Amino acid sequence: MKINNPPPAVPPTTQLVELTRDLTAAAGDVATTGLGFTPSRLDVVATISTTFISSTGFSDVSGHCACVWTDYLGAQDGGAYLVFMVTGAASAQQEVTAVVYNADGFTLTWAKNGSPTGVVNLKIMASK
Repeated sequence: MKINNPPPAVPPTTQLVELTRDLTAAAGDVATTGLGFTPSRLDVVATISTTFISSTGFSDVSGHCACVWTDYLGAQDGGAYLVFMVTGAASAQQEVTAVVYNADGFTLTWAKNGSPTGVVNLKIMASK
């Protein structure tokens, strides 16, 4: 039997977002919109090209975060952040300390310590 009426389009349940962050920028909130849904989870891979520096993290529906990272010396650690980037001695770092889910995206709260440098490349999988 041929179906004449195709099923309705299914709204997306995941969206890959690629962002960059200049780590010399001031601390503050950064909103990302245009997802087409309210996310309930973020999975993030963050790197600085040609360095050891990286961070892999996730957040849950309540905005709680956890990540593991590799710093500028290649040492590894983990903590309650979505992203944690250590670029030099004296705690030169930026980290995402909070996630808020919005109707069409999310807002990341960046904190800054010391004088971090570099541009971080973020790949964020937002899930409904």
